[in-house]
Amino acid sequence: MDQGGLANFLMGKIGVWLAVGGIITATLSMTGSFERTARSDELKAVLKCVTDALREIDRLPGEAWVERELPRVSGEFKLDFVGNRGGAQLVRVMIGGENLERIATLSTEVNGGEFEFTHENPRVIRLTKRDGRIHMEVF
Repeated sequence: MDQGGLANFLMGKIGVWLAVGGIITATLSMTGSFERTARSDELKAVLKCVTDALREIDRLPGEAWVERELPRVSGEFKLDFVGNRGGAQLVRVMIGGENLERIATLSTEVNGGEFEFTHENPRVIRLTKRDGRIHMEVF
């Protein structure tokens, strides 16, 4: 094989290896994106579970008790709660460090109306309605 043929042969092999490297890099990048999307979906499910439980107990007449196991989430997370009482009770539920939140607007006062707390890796929300007020516990 002459010098020109050998050079063309090697250039073809190098081109193939570069293409393979590009495909592997793109695959790894997409995998990371899919994992972030899956985690975001898990965290959104937690927020929905909490706000749905709050709305449920708010609709129930008289004394009531609601307990929900929160959906499993891969990895660590913080759940932040902020309550404000104006004309209605607003409860903001946020995932610490993420740009995810949901707001529940309720007619019943929760935890005295004005509150703020954080819980790391919660598994359960327990709500008790008594004397026209809702008491929320997260553990």
